[in-house]
Amino acid sequence: MRWSIDENKGDLLYEVEDDRLILKIKPEVIASINTPITGGTGSGSSFYHITLNDQVRPSDNNGFTALRTLKEIDDAMGNVLVEANDMFLRKDIDDVAHGNIYFDKNIGSSIFINDWDGKGWEITEIGAGTFDSGRIRSDLYIGNRLGSPTFASGFPNGFGWDLAPYKRYNAAEIEEVKWRLELDDLIVRGKLRVYEMIISQLRGENDNFIFAGQMEVAYYDEVTQRIYFDTGKGKLYNPFRSGDILMMQRFDGMPTVENDYQVIKQYELQVVDVGIGPLSDGEDRLDWITFKNFVGSLSDIANGDILTRADSVTDSTRKGIVKITTIDEIGAPYMDVVYGMKTNPMDNIKARFGNLTGIRTKSGIDLTDQWGLYAKGAFIENSIVLLENGDTIEQNFVAMNGKFESLINGIRNDMSTEGGNILVNSSFSQNTNYWTSANTAHFINVSGEYLWVDGSFYVEKDAVADIFNDNGKNVLRIRNTYILQQNSIMRLPEHTETPEDGYTYSFALFYKVIRPGTLSVGVPGTGLYTEEQLTISDSYKKLSKVAKWNETGDFKIQFTGEILIYGVSLFNDETADALIHMQTQILQTLDAIKLLASKDYVDAETGKIYTKYNAELSVMAQEISARVTQQQLNTATGAVERELSGLISIQAGQISAVSSEVDTINNTIKNAGWITTTDSNTLFARKDSIISVINQSSEITKILSSKVAFYAYNLNMIRNSGNITNTTYWKVTGASSLDVSNGAIMLNLNIDTSNYWGDIKNYSLAGIRLSSDKKYTVSFRISSSVSQQISIMIGPDGNRLTKNLSIPSGVSKNEFTFQGKDVDAEFFRLYSQTRSVIYIYQVKLEEGEYATEWTPNPNDSIYSTDSDLIAAINGTTISGGLQLTTRIKLGLLSGNVWSEQGGISANTDNIMLWAGGTYEQARSGIAKTILYHDGSGRYTGRIETSSAGNRIIIDPSAKAMQMINTEGSLITELKFNNIAGYQSNPALHMYLRSTNNGNTIYRYTMDYNGFGVYDPSGNILSRLGPGFLLLKEIPTIDPKQAGRVWRDNTTLKISVG
Repeated sequence: MRWSIDENKGDLLYEVEDDRLILKIKPEVIASINTPITGGTGSGSSFYHITLNDQVRPSDNNGFTALRTLKEIDDAMGNVLVEANDMFLRKDIDDVAHGNIYFDKNIGSSIFINDWDGKGWEITEIGAGTFDSGRIRSDLYIGNRLGSPTFASGFPNGFGWDLAPYKRYNAAEIEEVKWRLELDDLIVRGKLRVYEMIISQLRGENDNFIFAGQMEVAYYDEVTQRIYFDTGKGKLYNPFRSGDILMMQRFDGMPTVENDYQVIKQYELQVVDVGIGPLSDGEDRLDWITFKNFVGSLSDIANGDILTRADSVTDSTRKGIVKITTIDEIGAPYMDVVYGMKTNPMDNIKARFGNLTGIRTKSGIDLTDQWGLYAKGAFIENSIVLLENGDTIEQNFVAMNGKFESLINGIRNDMSTEGGNILVNSSFSQNTNYWTSANTAHFINVSGEYLWVDGSFYVEKDAVADIFNDNGKNVLRIRNTYILQQNSIMRLPEHTETPEDGYTYSFALFYKVIRPGTLSVGVPGTGLYTEEQLTISDSYKKLSKVAKWNETGDFKIQFTGEILIYGVSLFNDETADALIHMQTQILQTLDAIKLLASKDYVDAETGKIYTKYNAELSVMAQEISARVTQQQLNTATGAVERELSGLISIQAGQISAVSSEVDTINNTIKNAGWITTTDSNTLFARKDSIISVINQSSEITKILSSKVAFYAYNLNMIRNSGNITNTTYWKVTGASSLDVSNGAIMLNLNIDTSNYWGDIKNYSLAGIRLSSDKKYTVSFRISSSVSQQISIMIGPDGNRLTKNLSIPSGVSKNEFTFQGKDVDAEFFRLYSQTRSVIYIYQVKLEEGEYATEWTPNPNDSIYSTDSDLIAAINGTTISGGLQLTTRIKLGLLSGNVWSEQGGISANTDNIMLWAGGTYEQARSGIAKTILYHDGSGRYTGRIETSSAGNRIIIDPSAKAMQMINTEGSLITELKFNNIAGYQSNPALHMYLRSTNNGNTIYRYTMDYNGFGVYDPSGNILSRLGPGFLLLKEIPTIDPKQAGRVWRDNTTLKISVG
């Protein structure tokens, strides 16, 4: 249909309003729409309305009326519904499917509660079904077991019923499947054909026994209603008590008229009163009982019946029996502990030991073909004493109430193998390496010739210190001599300064005297030294001492007689004499498995704890975590003075680790760690209120810190340290010789009884000054002909840095980091007391905490040739002290690979200075810091206006702007938190602080909840938000202050003054 926009002759009118064109249909055109119009071209265009029952076909030149439109929609929807009904099952009406229906998941009632007390029905995807009842009109085939929800085999304490297959081998050694049925009663109205019948009675066959009170019936007196018992010619006494429940069941012969065709006779009763017959009756004495609640026929009571106690309704100590079953069709052999067989028949088996085939638990677990222990709970305890020094291990095992727990406790008193022992090789388990001894031996002379016995000279040792095997344990034997460890070998802690009276140290050892004498132990000439007269002893005793020591002098052990020693320890605290309490534990519950271990250093005299170690590994479905803590305690108060902890957590999409230190003496808290998610890595470190954070994502790396220092850990301070072709800077002393082989220094250590040590030194460090506020890292590769202990030393003899290392035979790489001292580095030294051949190469000493790949010293010839200055001629001119150039790039050279890190440029691309990236990254705007020639700039990271005083901090990683006063207190903070997508929650926090100590008095917060006032603990005092008003401190009495709001019960009022 067409419309003409002609003001005089057309169909439409138009108006212009606020730059908009508005078209309107003329009234006369609207009036003519409902009437068919015919005509030719121009304004006589044809338009027709199709009415409700009109047969005209719709086209571009006509349209439906309102009623016709509704009819068309109704007809179309009707066809759609017809098609949908043929295709889909419907939920709103009864419906029928015309083909197969398959389900990938469960199907069931809308309300379904599992278990036997539940409701509804369900068929699971694996084919298991749960219903209230079932009706089967034809055949029912069962492939395996059929029975009650719970089942326990055996008589008389079994419960439930079970029809199940079992396997056995026939005479042809072929496995056959048989079926067995166990239940309480079976009634057969017709014929019962049995090919073999085994009759068992309550007293049992020869192989099966019940351990409970039993008596044989003599007769039943119907007048007195007493049952009298045969006492076995006066030898037995009535074992029954009031409240006992007694049972009798026995085979009553083949079915006859006399026994009413019952082949099994059984009855039970509850004891009311008991009695012992007159003792004067002697062998003819009869004991008796009266009873109630008789189940059965009184006429069945007869001479020879055996009554057995099965339970008690009054005495909890008489409710149990023990049954041993050795032959049985189901699950023999086994032993049952039964409690409450009649008072709690469905839960009377408290434990079964042996074959568990006859058990089906409440949770539906079938124990067929299982052997072991089934119990309501289990606790296994065992204690054993080990070694003659009294070390103890206690083991506990618990499995009950959905919990599995295993616990082992131990006490040990030898601290020599614990971490922190300053002495090296002080357990003397194999040799005396790292110890210096003075031995004297006399050759036996016969007729002017030395005596030769079994291939060696026969000698008498007057003074000796060696390893001796005492009842299978290697110990140190000292006879009329001494043994000492040099101060340079000890693992002394690093200190920046030493107090005048020294540090607290303690030592301890175990000894057994063979020949009496004087024992001298410790550092001679210091307080850490003792002498004692000792007599012969037949067991090991402990000797210990605590004193101040300035860490100078050698540790010496001397004895004038003969003594055996082991477990020598030296600690820089009071713990050398401590007992070690250890515990390991496995705990398994429904939702977690935990492995726990603890170790306590305990004062042997007072029982106070010096140090506690605890470790825990927890495995849950949603998280795996590991935690280790160390606590140092004040032995006087028991308070924790220092705590170190480490935690690793693994979750889906996230791995994190945190290491913390809490010092209650200095009131400091430090922690550091990392968090790795699918989006980013975050490293953080915190000391008190100072936090440093590095966040790395695929788009950007953010660094938040009050101070950032970058170090290049690649400058090797040692010369001629790799690819070695000569011995320049290298020298040897002691029992050693020097050579060069295949780019390495070869050290031949000719150790023997007269030359017990050797070393090699590199003197190129002379003149290089170390610093106490820096850390240094040593790394080297070494090849040794044998496994051994070596010492690496750096610095002058009087104030050197020493590291003791265990190296294997063959090639190994070693590295360690140490805190520097304000001394001259002087030399690099390797010290050994083991006869061997050593090759050492790629030696490196560098500043920092990380060992990087070996590089030569910059002054070595292979590195310095033509590398001092590389100048390009493209626009760079050097004239005297003036250098003219367009761009300077800064970077690091490592292993002949140069990496760009920043620079300065002329105004070619508006970039004046850049850092944290290359020039091309600066041009792209992604370098960390960029300053432009036009005065603008870009800075990635935290901005702080001042390092002290009043300052403002803008921290993008924290999404916050903070205002801090001169006292370091946070006054105002504007921040936001990302929630999801485009949404963020902004907040403004303002703090009112005390003028005395700076503590928070009130925090005023404006956020998406509204405006609130909070106390220092974060509790709301008042809050005003959308549709919400909270006033916790509103007065309940008229304050007599005009305009102030107060509460009169549940009514808010405004005071008029």
